[in-house]
Amino acid sequence: MAERAREEMGPAVDDAGIVEVVAEHERAWNAHDADGLIALFEDPMDFVNVLGMHQRSREALRLEYQHIHATFMKNTVIRMRLNDARRLSDGIAVAHAYWEMSGMEKLAGWNAPEVRRGVMTYVLQRRGEKWKITAAQNTDVVELPRK
Repeated sequence: MAERAREEMGPAVDDAGIVEVVAEHERAWNAHDADGLIALFEDPMDFVNVLGMHQRSREALRLEYQHIHATFMKNTVIRMRLNDARRLSDGIAVAHAYWEMSGMEKLAGWNAPEVRRGVMTYVLQRRGEKWKITAAQNTDVVELPRK
């Protein structure tokens, strides 16, 4: 069943390099290393965060990461895992990584839970032996009340 679903999604990608991108994203985030985070991205690039803010260059993203990691995200710890990846064309892939974050300081107007969960959608481009993020969107997973 899972094999059939994978086939329907499109050709599988050699996930090793993409797993490396996700692992480095987690490492750089937890080290609050803005330069390490932006090194994963192409330039120009597109990144939309969970609040809908859209960054279009590595420099803009670096400044945003520096700001949040110096303020309300300074004590955050994130765990990420690659859920799936598939080839869109030669050297281009889409991937989804699930994440869980704790340690975020409360912000007025944002009723985030103590432990946030989400999914990061990446569009990656192979550059030689490495995958680089050309676009990404981060989405919080919000539990809706059940009747």
